[in-house]
Amino acid sequence: MLKKLRLLSLIVCMLVSILAIVPLTASAAGTVVSYPLPSIYTTTSQYTVTADSTNIPVIDTSEVFVNYNYCNFSFSGTTTITITASEPINTYNISPKAFGIPATKSGNTLTFTLSSPTYLIVKINNLKDLVIAADALETNVPASSGTGIYNVKTGYGADSTGATLATTAIQNAINAANAAGGGIVYVPAGVYKSGNLVLKSNVSVYLEGGSVIRGSGNPSDYTTHFHKNSLNKDGTWFIYTETNANNIKIYGRGTIDGNGHYMRNTNNYLNNILVPLQCSNFTVDGITIRDSGGWATIVTRSNNVTFQNTKHFNNNELDYENDAIDIQESQNVLIKHTVAVSEDDTYSFKTWDVATTDIAANWPGSPEKQSNVVVDDALAWSRCGAFKVGDGVKQLQDGIVVKNSYVYRCWRALAVGHLYGTPAAQNIIFDNIDVEGFWPRSGVHSRWFDLSAKSGPIKNVVYNNINLRALGEVSIMKGWSDTSTVSGVTINNVRVGGVPATTLAELKITDTNSYAAAPKFNTLKFEAEGYNLSSGVIHYEASTDGGLDVGGGSNGDYIAFKNVDFGSTAKTSIDLKVASANSGGRIEFHLDSPTGTMLGYWTAESTGGWQKWSVKNIPLNAGTAVGTHTVYVTFVKSDSSTVANLTWFQFK
Repeated sequence: MLKKLRLLSLIVCMLVSILAIVPLTASAAGTVVSYPLPSIYTTTSQYTVTADSTNIPVIDTSEVFVNYNYCNFSFSGTTTITITASEPINTYNISPKAFGIPATKSGNTLTFTLSSPTYLIVKINNLKDLVIAADALETNVPASSGTGIYNVKTGYGADSTGATLATTAIQNAINAANAAGGGIVYVPAGVYKSGNLVLKSNVSVYLEGGSVIRGSGNPSDYTTHFHKNSLNKDGTWFIYTETNANNIKIYGRGTIDGNGHYMRNTNNYLNNILVPLQCSNFTVDGITIRDSGGWATIVTRSNNVTFQNTKHFNNNELDYENDAIDIQESQNVLIKHTVAVSEDDTYSFKTWDVATTDIAANWPGSPEKQSNVVVDDALAWSRCGAFKVGDGVKQLQDGIVVKNSYVYRCWRALAVGHLYGTPAAQNIIFDNIDVEGFWPRSGVHSRWFDLSAKSGPIKNVVYNNINLRALGEVSIMKGWSDTSTVSGVTINNVRVGGVPATTLAELKITDTNSYAAAPKFNTLKFEAEGYNLSSGVIHYEASTDGGLDVGGGSNGDYIAFKNVDFGSTAKTSIDLKVASANSGGRIEFHLDSPTGTMLGYWTAESTGGWQKWSVKNIPLNAGTAVGTHTVYVTFVKSDSSTVANLTWFQFK
């Protein structure tokens, strides 16, 4: 009995210790976790925020950012958000508007409910915008000590107050984990002032909520890696990977702070904050990346890279050239559930060369093509481009997909700019995107659509299921020569005021010329990789049409496409481009669920191989394909072998 009491007492003590470290509220509705405010930050006087009864610190960014403040917490279940403003609330807006979040205002307070991880921008009166990053609870929190854990503070003596440099301590922890064949570098809550850090193979870096790795701001603490000609400034890769490194992860709810505003304006020196460089299997999950002096996160000549649940905060008022996320000459990249704020492009995709590109002069390896890059569930706010392919296309860019995403404010919403280089930018999909508004710049037109082929061709760009709450001023679709043309553009269910457009004029795409072929409108053609929902499918690089194809590996696997507007006249058949080395099984088309109303199906047969493609036509059940629905493509088979690969389908 005495042993049981001692054990119970020990468990209680442990729980008390945990609760003392992490503010946590649990109720029947769910659990809320807030994080301690790092000592280098202060809270704003304009807002307080609570999630249920838990206070969420709202970080005042006045010293480095002009237009917004932000806060971050994690929760499960359902939570009630209460924002208390410094003045009575007359007007408010909660973005993305596509979420349709209802709210109640009373005096100085605004209240609404969240039931899933959500990134929002809230505007109240003329106060600063408030970015609320509500994450899911962490599920993979490591121990702070023990076998395979390299704690930078307790194990390596890193100063957690920010008073002295912690560079050596953090790097020693990384080196030790790498030398042991792998491990977790644990960064406890606190502020760690640092110069360059080099990430190495098989090492994970866990940033505890309330921790900040912050750039020192002193150029003498860094290696100079590049010179930016357009700004006439030297710069560094703050945190970067060892060449040819593999299997690296940065995760948690902490922050990497470049301190770029100070370093740039005081010391005339730039930084890229996080640079996965010539590496593979690189993952970033949950952290905040803020205050870059130049392009912030640049994924360069790397493959199998994932960014998920990340927050990217930069100055968005000054002319900073501070893209939030640049994907450059990389393959198999996924950016999922992110929010990004910057002055320059928020999500940008580029390819360069070494000979004529200043920033690429010291990149290891040779120039590479870019392929299979997917952005899924991203919120963008920029004075420049929200989602932009180019302007650099000095190597092939093939298979870029942006889907299920939101544009809060920008100058250009969905753009492909071919300004440098001669290879093609091709097989690009913008799917299920909600565009709210624009932030005009002096002397240039704001635009939702921009296809500009000045130095090479742009081919096969699909705009599907785009909701335009604003159009901007004048959009452009132009080529500049016989070798710099725009072709193969599809505009499918692009809505203005809820009505699908059928002409360029309705979309304000009026700056055009003869080097740009007229687009096809409302073709009801869907690229397989442009799905909005999925379960269990497998991706392959297609040998036809560019981009990817999708195959079902198990019975009941599916992909789904939201808001498919068939119109009032029933469609009668489907063309689908498939490849298979087997016979048996079916690809079925359903409405509104994987087993909903059957539209029609194709019985799989061998086409001669998994990349031997054939276009099939199947009839639709009479009268089914009308109105607006979610279309499910379901792979059905009695065993676990792949039914077939699908690259596109089209209702006719």
